[in-house]
Amino acid sequence: MVDTAMKNISKELKKIKAEFGQAVEDLRKSVEELKGENKHLKESYLAIEKRAEKLEEEKRLHGAMINKRNNIRIVNLKSNEGESCLDLATVVLEEVGIPACKIERAHRDGRFVEGRERHLLVKVTFHQDMVQILKNARRALADKDYYIVEDLTKHDLKEKRKWRLQVQELYQNGTKLLFYNGAWRGLAGKPYDFQQQHAI
Repeated sequence: MVDTAMKNISKELKKIKAEFGQAVEDLRKSVEELKGENKHLKESYLAIEKRAEKLEEEKRLHGAMINKRNNIRIVNLKSNEGESCLDLATVVLEEVGIPACKIERAHRDGRFVEGRERHLLVKVTFHQDMVQILKNARRALADKDYYIVEDLTKHDLKEKRKWRLQVQELYQNGTKLLFYNGAWRGLAGKPYDFQQQHAI
């Protein structure tokens, strides 16, 4: 009886051992499958993240293209009865060093306010001319009563105001920035990265 019991116990132990071994093997296979799935998910995530970054950059570039309206505003320029806005704009642009600038249109803009001149809104043909006008204007018109600014979209205006305090602080420390093409830019024309404190 004891021998029979021992044999039965031994048989049962072998069965348990075999089942345990099979369970371990099944678990190992499951872990390997999970590793493979995890690797696939990680690769998919990285691909999606890369695509999202690319789309974000395309969105930014398209936004910048939309903002390129080539409009400038001449602020505080004295008006005269019967004036030719096109002639006035031509004279001012000659003063800022763009004598051959092609102008599509020029007209007074804004509400009439007593004691304040309406802006002279000017659209130039070439975007690069607008950029050069904005670069030259502050120095060239330093002794004049009028000045030139870019005609900003709502998006541009929001971006410009967003970094106003940082721009003032940078100016006090010797770094001069100019806002055009939808971004604050250094003298080389590259957008300034306020997070990293340098031009991109």
